Amino acid sequence: MALLVFFLAVARGPDHLAQKDAVENAPVKQIKIADAVLANLKNGDYVYPRFSPDGKRLAYSNVLVETMENTEVGLFDLQKQTKSILLNPKQAKKFAIYAAFVSDLEWLSPNRLRADISDGDVDTTSLTFNTTTRRVVKKEHYSAGEDDSVPADDSPLAKRLYANFPEIERDYIDSAFNMQQALQIGDRGAVIQYNHADTDSNIWFLNFRTRKPELLLEEPEKDSRDFNLQGAVEVNGDLFLIVKNKGETHFYLRRGGKVERIAGVGFGGWFVPKFATAAKIIFLLKQPNHESEKPSSLWHFDGRILSQVSDVPNLCDVDIDKSGKTIAFSFWNKAGKRDLSVRKLKTSF
Repeated sequence: MALLVFFLAVARGPDHLAQKDAVENAPVKQIKIADAVLANLKNGDYVYPRFSPDGKRLAYSNVLVETMENTEVGLFDLQKQTKSILLNPKQAKKFAIYAAFVSDLEWLSPNRLRADISDGDVDTTSLTFNTTTRRVVKKEHYSAGEDDSVPADDSPLAKRLYANFPEIERDYIDSAFNMQQALQIGDRGAVIQYNHADTDSNIWFLNFRTRKPELLLEEPEKDSRDFNLQGAVEVNGDLFLIVKNKGETHFYLRRGGKVERIAGVGFGGWFVPKFATAAKIIFLLKQPNHESEKPSSLWHFDGRILSQVSDVPNLCDVDIDKSGKTIAFSFWNKAGKRDLSVRKLKTSF
């Protein structure tokens, strides 16, 4: 408890970072960021859109419902407007126990794509494809009982926090890493929320330059377990925070030594950055793929105005190519399946 008193004494100095709800009831602006349609993929159920590093191809998973859920993994060539299949349903079915479905797609290089295939039970097979030859070049197997995450004490960020803040118990720092609530902000420091029985649920900024913790947000007096840091990024030199509280999402900005609540919405979703520069960020509040009644939401923040992107209703997922010129929307159609729409981003965004 003495440690917490120290934190508060440090953070509540002459320049205490006050919380302010200046725009409690301000409506969220709606904007459209996409322009010309480059391709529409229908007559399927498309999830996990992922642009190749050069932005010329789009990987996807097509969900198939047979006697059990199955999948195929494909590529769409945006220049040729053609599809090619990397993993067909017959091949995917071999990995199934109760189902076979993609749990993630990731480009490792311009011609290497990794697909994680769940067996519908506890195991996952990770397949790495050479997308030129369409052959599997690496195959790995994981079980739910295996933890392949990097231990906190092996993380470069954790090591830096241990060294710069020796007064903070390592268990507290580790608890934040276990919940993915230790987020590095360039070379300035880290935004962190501890998940330990002996600490509060406040959100802190651990400043690498001053080597002092700074209080950003205090936990609510009631139901602090529902108060969770979702994301933190730097935009135009200011800290932008995303916090979940009781199924709602609240957005805060730290500017000039003060933390101000700039907006809030009555739904949740996991914070997933999709494109960022020093001056803006486009991010997703991601809902689970199977929950059509709870669509995901896409957001744009330019350091001044937070806007919800309204190009496509009933959103499931989004990807933006590395150049920031093209966007792919996966969205629910009236038949309860997901279409893909690939579009150019407006130059103003």
